Amino acid sequence: MVHMEKDDLVQRVCAGSCSFYKPGKPEDLSCKGFSVVRSLIDGGRDLVGNGQRAMLSSEAEDALFQALCRSCPFFESDCDFAEWKRGGSPGMLREDVTPCGGFLFLGSFLDEGNMDIQVINRVI
Repeated sequence: MVHMEKDDLVQRVCAGSCSFYKPGKPEDLSCKGFSVVRSLIDGGRDLVGNGQRAMLSSEAEDALFQALCRSCPFFESDCDFAEWKRGGSPGMLREDVTPCGGFLFLGSFLDEGNMDIQVINRVI
């Protein structure tokens, strides 16, 4: 079984790629993307070797928005990306908003063909 300590996972998924990341933030304030990544790893899924992508394909972005964002505790408020995807940020461009680190991390696996959205749906 693949195991990654929480601090290592936070560094890999959140730090440096998530605009919402705050060092020392309680785990119960984690986004759904982080929770799904952690569940996949705890379930034995090997997620080693992928890097983060700053921009994802529209297909990966749309699939993750439907699956991941809608079940995230920050969907209704506190997430500029989700607000933009829902059409609630007039005048903002896609480049102005960034999804969470977990979204980008999982999206890189989708875009590279190393995972499909059904794998993510099963742990949500």
